[in-house]
Amino acid sequence: MSFKHFCIAALTLVAIAMLPVSCTQKGGQKRSAAIMASYETAQKAQDYQTACAFLVQLAAEDSAANKWAYDSLAFYHYFYLFTPGTVRNTHTGKYYAQKGLDLNPANDFLQEIKAKLELEEQKVGSAEATFQNLWRKTNDYTYWWILSFIEAHAKGNLKKADSMITMAITEPAAKGKTVRMEHIQERIRETVSAKAAFLYLKATLLMVNKDLTGSAQLLNEALKESPDFYAAKRSIYDMTQGGPARPQ
Repeated sequence: MSFKHFCIAALTLVAIAMLPVSCTQKGGQKRSAAIMASYETAQKAQDYQTACAFLVQLAAEDSAANKWAYDSLAFYHYFYLFTPGTVRNTHTGKYYAQKGLDLNPANDFLQEIKAKLELEEQKVGSAEATFQNLWRKTNDYTYWWILSFIEAHAKGNLKKADSMITMAITEPAAKGKTVRMEHIQERIRETVSAKAAFLYLKATLLMVNKDLTGSAQLLNEALKESPDFYAAKRSIYDMTQGGPARPQ
């Protein structure tokens, strides 16, 4: 066989050898695109159970390329996929949060979800440490609010909580800042001014001390800051109806 014929034969063999790989890659891309399209359809329909099934498939296809899927899986299981009024299984949300953190340990979103689920499990120390780190890293007053909440309602340290709240209300740096709040049982998410959020939290401390007049005054002040503040409105409603004023 001449050198020319040898090269042609060798190149032909290489092309043949690559053909199944190329077909497999194209098939995999088509399959991933179909799964992604199905996920997007379910997500738009707010069919989160089905959306999660497709997200699991996407992560299985290529977890490194689709690591964003763990953000959605963790959030859906944290916020949507449970029956309100019942004790839920926190393991699933934490599992997906940890899978995402294994790929990206600096993911603040997943750290927050994992810590919130730990707080539900009454793992106060672990959750508090995460929120302290997030506060130092981001200076997001959402985390200072959660830390104040932990002092008041998880640790029962009302004096320290009151000091933290007062600092946030009076601190010039907090002006113009916001706090993200979630009301899991009602599946409501809202963002309010930091001052409104801390006035509301201070009102819950007064509720603990049976000072309903002072609490109502603070709740109304919070509503002046953020007129659509759901948690403050709900607390005022509960107080006027004689029902439970529930801190969120």
